Amino acid sequence: MVGQSSGDFGGGCVLIKSLILGLLIANTAYYAITERFYDCLDSMAWLGLLFSFELEARYLHHPFSIRLVPLNRAFRFLAIVLITMAYGGFIRESAWLDVMNSVLWLIAVILLECETRLPHLVSRFPLTFKLMGAGVLLSLIGLSLFWAHQGEWFDAYDALIWIIALVIIDLDFLKRTTWQIPKSHVPP
Repeated sequence: MVGQSSGDFGGGCVLIKSLILGLLIANTAYYAITERFYDCLDSMAWLGLLFSFELEARYLHHPFSIRLVPLNRAFRFLAIVLITMAYGGFIRESAWLDVMNSVLWLIAVILLECETRLPHLVSRFPLTFKLMGAGVLLSLIGLSLFWAHQGEWFDAYDALIWIIALVIIDLDFLKRTTWQIPKSHVPP
């Protein structure tokens, strides 16, 4: 997440990514200190997913590292299991905004997985995937605004930081789809 390679979408990208990562780690520490167990578990697992997607988007398409893809995906699966455990905790606590937030983020992960594992499908239905992604993004922004409206400022701020991280990762994937999609499958 912090490294820079050719093709970055801006010179300040490394600084922005480092800042976002630092804020997310600080938020996770806050959840641990304030004994918000499920929020802490959720945040740690999402940090793992963030790292995993960044690793795959940036480095794992090189021939020398392609053999690490299965290990990275196993790590991603473990993170999703932990997120599901946190999701169950949110349901038990009747934290319905957190439940909705988790569902939306899991849909975002499915869309990112499609970008990495099924690029031919994404290239065949680009408008569908763009609309689904936009719907998830707008819904996440709506939840963040709702938390702010309820005076849950930390939850609103945390959601906003995660939304920024998602946008950065998605931009990285969009920049790198040419290595995944053969020219004959790219729509005109």
